[in-house]
Amino acid sequence: MLKKLSLITVLLFSLLIVFIGCDSDTTNPSGSGEPFLVLTSPNGGDVLQVSVSYMITWNDNISGNINIEVHQGVGNVVQTYTEVPSNGEYQITIPIDATLASDYKIKLISVQDSSLYDTSDDFFEISDYVSDGNDDPTTATQLTIPHTGDYAIYGSNDVDWYRVYLYSGITYYFRNTSAEDFDSEFFLYKGNAAGTDLGISAVVQVDDGDTSLQPNFEYTPDETSYYYLRVAYYSNNPAKAKQYDTGYYTLSISNSDIYGNLLVTSPDGGEVWLMGSGHNIIWSDDNINTGNVDIDLYIDGMFEMVIANGVANNGNYYWSIPSTLDPGSEYQIRIINSDDQGINDYSDYPFCISQNVYANVIGEWYFFPYGKQEDEYTVIFNSDHSLIYRVTDNGSDSDYPGTWSLTGNGVRFDISTDGFYPYCIGIVVDDIMTGTWYEGGDVGYWYGSRYQVK
Repeated sequence: MLKKLSLITVLLFSLLIVFIGCDSDTTNPSGSGEPFLVLTSPNGGDVLQVSVSYMITWNDNISGNINIEVHQGVGNVVQTYTEVPSNGEYQITIPIDATLASDYKIKLISVQDSSLYDTSDDFFEISDYVSDGNDDPTTATQLTIPHTGDYAIYGSNDVDWYRVYLYSGITYYFRNTSAEDFDSEFFLYKGNAAGTDLGISAVVQVDDGDTSLQPNFEYTPDETSYYYLRVAYYSNNPAKAKQYDTGYYTLSISNSDIYGNLLVTSPDGGEVWLMGSGHNIIWSDDNINTGNVDIDLYIDGMFEMVIANGVANNGNYYWSIPSTLDPGSEYQIRIINSDDQGINDYSDYPFCISQNVYANVIGEWYFFPYGKQEDEYTVIFNSDHSLIYRVTDNGSDSDYPGTWSLTGNGVRFDISTDGFYPYCIGIVVDDIMTGTWYEGGDVGYWYGSRYQVK
């Protein structure tokens, strides 16, 4: 009898193990070398706020992309992010109009093999925005100098205030950087200890306002006092406290320029580099040959890949351009001090990465600056690498000279118009060109279409 009971117990235990394995919401085997996909966050019990950005994170050893689904309740998919690279993390921003509830889950699914998936172990909550406590000068975060810290502007409900005590005659250096190219603005005010007397007239310094660059300025007070730093998106009006979109940033303040000025000098805008070729990335730094730097590649303001981590800060790094990149004219290099993320610089303007394929530009093309068809011009590419930029106004043509060059299927052409010398870079595919143009500090989008004889 005891033997029969023992046998039954073993059978029941075995069935229980099988049942537990079949009931799991993931098909991630733990065996060595077998494919797996395991969600790590949000995995249950989390509270996510509307208008705030969060990282979905996971572990996997699969190739290819994944799809990410946001579920509410049972089987109700409220949001899908498709073809996400399987690199272990993906940032999402909780929509401002998301339903406030506590029955959400995330599901990850392999695109190549839908049998590989994982779901949050338990529900997480989406709640309304909660203030981070420094939304006005009277509740400003007190900082001591030198200071470096990571912060965020939380969507349509936030603006950040910081309070510092500055001494007259000392130069202070303010830096604000972001891996996401979050373009915030700096406004520095002089006020009383309580922060109750800040108005427009109290503004003593703002950043350059350039939407393509992060704020970076120095200030020497003429009076020892409390000063208030406002990090926002627009206008030096303290009443405009509600911003749009979310951005993470690093704020650095020092009372001496101990880190020097790091500047990317090549590529700095307008270059056309060929995939598979090698080029020197060049930068300058007041403290050259001190410490290390990290070098990243961005496209259209978004992180694309790590080029190098922890390389010597000697002002030069030889880069062999991978052939796996997408051809395009929106690339920028970012170089960062490895010890202080607040010390960094981007290429001032985009450069182009092209493919080693045949392209023909000789002939007449319609040219659409700003991507608007109502602004139509003509570019005539000649075989001697000269060009004519033709502007037609009320039936009258005005021709401007220029030159062009081609690297693979990447084109650059320069025009001389009315004292300006704009240039365009772009990719040529058959009878279509697309790219970016530069003129007088402004950067925009353009495309071209080859003139077809009817």
